[in-house]
Amino acid sequence: MLFPSLPTTTLLLALAGTTLSHPLAKRHDDPAAATVKIIMPLSVSCAGRGDECTTADVAAPYLAASMDTYGVKTGYEQAGILALISYESNQLQYKTNLNPANKAAGQGTANEQSGQFNVEYANSFPELAKLNLTTSTVLAQVTQDKYNFGSGAWFYSQQKTDGCKNARAMAQQSNTTAWTWFSTVYLADCVGVNITAQTARTEHWNRALQAFGINNDTVNGVSTTK
Repeated sequence: MLFPSLPTTTLLLALAGTTLSHPLAKRHDDPAAATVKIIMPLSVSCAGRGDECTTADVAAPYLAASMDTYGVKTGYEQAGILALISYESNQLQYKTNLNPANKAAGQGTANEQSGQFNVEYANSFPELAKLNLTTSTVLAQVTQDKYNFGSGAWFYSQQKTDGCKNARAMAQQSNTTAWTWFSTVYLADCVGVNITAQTARTEHWNRALQAFGINNDTVNGVSTTK
């Protein structure tokens, strides 16, 4: 077994200790930060990366806490969410969509979700719900660190579409490989993106697999590769 039985413990925290021998992870690093640095190596520093950038050291505790908060427990679920965040935020460089070609009102947070999803996300917090936020006003609130890094786990765990429900169910099944879950179920059916049209996403996924010590053939925490 690659993963112990951890019914209430976040793998990002519990398993990150295995990454400390990685050359990018220094012994004094927080284990969760060390894991994030493997997936998002540019997040080691924000030098020259703009005003929206956040380092792994700052983001990791929030990312790890979000997995607990939203009950995301399997290795490849956490790897998938972090790979999505890595791609969408350019390794924690951005919190908002700055591309004028496809910029949309309210789009942002670590997983660059749409403005309407950000309003839904904000309304899940009583202190933000009372502000009656709209797509025009929501980003100033949800891009604060305490909210920004939880959006990926929130979206995955809370969306009621058939695709997201199926992704959550299949992550618990013993016959679903990590790659099938990530490419076909999570990205295509839940998030709504085609990995064959955006092949760069695979690079982020491969680093996430490395960080969690799993591979594309992993089935519910058990590697099928001999």
